Amino acid sequence: MPDVERASPSRGRIVSLFRRFRDWGGKEFDRAALIYVACFLAGLGYGRLDIRDPAQAASALRAVPDIGHRPDPAARSAGDDSEVDGTSDARAVAAFAVSLFLHNLRAAAITMALGVLAGLLAYLPMAGNGAVLGYWCAGWFFTAGGEAFRVMALLIPHGIFELTAFFAAAAAGARIDRAAAGRGFGGRVGTFFGSWPAFLGVAALLALAAGIESKVAFAAAAGP
Repeated sequence: MPDVERASPSRGRIVSLFRRFRDWGGKEFDRAALIYVACFLAGLGYGRLDIRDPAQAASALRAVPDIGHRPDPAARSAGDDSEVDGTSDARAVAAFAVSLFLHNLRAAAITMALGVLAGLLAYLPMAGNGAVLGYWCAGWFFTAGGEAFRVMALLIPHGIFELTAFFAAAAAGARIDRAAAGRGFGGRVGTFFGSWPAFLGVAALLALAAGIESKVAFAAAAGP
């Protein structure tokens, strides 16, 4: 059982990391998670009722490029001599990871910034993303011919870190509203910029998630 023994500490570190962010976020973190799960299930249920044929499912996947994008191996520097030693693949994976990271970092910053206007607004991105991802997953399940486990294997490795980051960003945004109560808009803005340690933690998780997602996406695109 050596493989299991080696894997256990990694799982323990992941659980410990999630608990630290959850303990820091408190009830705001829990609220963000509950909103996300509820909206995801609503989107998934609506998608299962709404999507009735493969063409409609394919249309649903194309409608969400930021979530459903998968790299095309054919687009990887065909004819480049560096392909022999894997340099081209490494650059493509890195470029994809950077693109994912910057996209998600911008979304996290917007999520936190919404707390400057009102705490509840910080939960809106989570609600929207959960509903859209649920609908998209319904389309993917339809086109994957029931390969739900394969779909989840592509989503879970990076999703654990990505969702933890966004739950923390929503919690930070909601806390801006609470911490700056009665201080006016200027006080809210000051509190937002004072939340940079939380933003750095969110950024670290998003960087980790982007690295994992890019590796998994390119492996899936390359096929067996």
